Amino acid sequence: MLSKCSTIIFYLTLLLTNDEVRANILITEIVKSVEGEWSVSYQSRQLINSIQFSSSPDGSRLERWEFIDEGFEFHIFNHYETIVRRDNQPFSSVKIKLTPTYTVLPKYYAPFSPFSDGSMLFHSARFFACANLCSDLNNNFYLSLLVPREDSIIVNGHTVKGQASWYDKNDGQKVFVGTISKTSHHKYNAFVDQALPTELIDTLNSKFPLFISILEQNLFPLANKPMLYASFSRTADGSFGRQGGVLTNQIFMHWYGKVVKDNPYELLWFIAHEAVHIYQGYRDRIISEKDAWIHEGYADFVAGQLLTKYFPASIDYVSQRTQQAKQGCINVLRSNNLRELSSTGNYQALYQCGLLFYDELFSQLEEGSLIASFEYWKILGQKAAPGQHITQEIVFDLAEKLATPAVIQKLKSIKGFG
Repeated sequence: MLSKCSTIIFYLTLLLTNDEVRANILITEIVKSVEGEWSVSYQSRQLINSIQFSSSPDGSRLERWEFIDEGFEFHIFNHYETIVRRDNQPFSSVKIKLTPTYTVLPKYYAPFSPFSDGSMLFHSARFFACANLCSDLNNNFYLSLLVPREDSIIVNGHTVKGQASWYDKNDGQKVFVGTISKTSHHKYNAFVDQALPTELIDTLNSKFPLFISILEQNLFPLANKPMLYASFSRTADGSFGRQGGVLTNQIFMHWYGKVVKDNPYELLWFIAHEAVHIYQGYRDRIISEKDAWIHEGYADFVAGQLLTKYFPASIDYVSQRTQQAKQGCINVLRSNNLRELSSTGNYQALYQCGLLFYDELFSQLEEGSLIASFEYWKILGQKAAPGQHITQEIVFDLAEKLATPAVIQKLKSIKGFG
C-alpha cells in the first residue's frame, strides 16, 4: 500500500491530468478461454497512473477479481474502485482473472448470469473503466470480446461467432455468449434455460406474450423485438433466489441455487413487472436513482392490474400484496423521507411506496384504472426534455392535474411522502 503522503500526491496528480489524458479511451478486452475461464485486460494508448471503474456498487471487485499481472492493487477513491500500481509507477496495461459466477449486487445488474449448459450473459457496463479517473464526460467505452469459435455472441442485437468489438455507453447492455438455442416468437426472441422447471417455462411461454402484447398496444412501441433471457445456475454456498432486470430491448431473469415453487400469482407478478419496465420508455427521459420509486412502483402497480384483469382468481393475492406494500411504505416513511430510501439502501421501500402512490392515485376509478395508468405514464414521458430527469415534482404536478383533490391530499398527508 502507498504511504499516506504518497497517496495524497498520487491522487493530486490524477486530478491534475490534462484534457488529452482524460480523453484517452481504454481498450477493454474480455476473453473466455476454451477451458471456460474469463479474463479482462485494459490497454491505454499512453502511460496512465490508474484505471477507475465508472460504477462501484459494492466493492466486490476486490474479492472477485484477481490480478494476473503482478504489482497491482485496488484502491477506493471517491467511492469508486480504482486500479493502481503498488510502486506508484505509471503503466499502460493490466490483465485480470474474473469470477464468472452469479452474484447479487445492490440495485445493480449482475456481472455474470450463467446458463446451466455453460452459456453466459454478462453485463457490459461492469467493465466500463476510465484512464486515470472517471468524470461526467466519460460516457464512451470501447470493448472487444474473444471467445471459442463454437460460441455465438449476441451484442447490439447482432449475432456473430468467436469475436466482436463495439463502443458502449450509459447503462451498457447484456451480452450473450454460448450455444443455447434461440426461440423465436411473434413479438420477441428468447433464450430460456431448459434446466428451469417445465411449469415455469410453460408459464413464460404462455403468459409473457400476453403481457407484452397488452403493453405494446398501450405504452411506448419498441424499435426492435425485445430479447428475453431466462437463466439458471447452481450455487456452492446454499444461497438461492431470483432477480430480474431490463435494459434497452432486453429482459433478463435469473434463478440461482434452486427454483422455489412460488404462489403462481407471485411468478406472474414477477414476469409482468419486468415486462412493464421494457415498455415504460423512460430511458429517454432519465429518472434519477433517488426517484427510482417512480418507475419501480409503476411497474408493480401495472403488474397487479394485469393480474386482476386477466387472472380474476388472483384478486385476493393482488389485494393482500398491495395492502402489505402500502403499510410497509407508511411504516418506513415514519422515519425516512421518500428521497432518502435509495441513499439508505432501502430498495424494497421504493417498490412499496411507488405502489402506494399509483394505487392511491387511481383508487377513485371504479373501472379503467389500468387504461388510465397507461395514459398517465405516456403523458409523464413527455414532461421532461431528452436528457433531463423526470422528477418527483413532475410526477406530483401531473397527478394534481388528473386526480381528485381528496386523493392528492391523502398522499400529501402521509408523512415523508408529500
